[in-house]
Amino acid sequence: VVARRFFHPAADIDRRNKRGLLIRRKARKTAKLSKGFCAGLHRKARHINEQIAQLTSKHLVQYALAHGADVIVLENLKGWRT
Repeated sequence: VVARRFFHPAADIDRRNKRGLLIRRKARKTAKLSKGFCAGLHRKARHINEQIAQLTSKHLVQYALAHGADVIVLENLKGWRT
């Protein structure tokens, strides 16, 4: 193990969750959701998720290069939280 670090883009996650809150508020005001309901907000949340993934992977690779790592090992957390 050369180095360890926890990457957590809290500000971006807060921005994404704010979009979800806006969608929930709008959904409460209507009985039947139409096709494409809040499509713009869903699109923005999806793009924020993509940005989080890109920035996290970029920071991970830069951190590994800065510490001279040859291999990057990630944990498989699938099914960890049920």
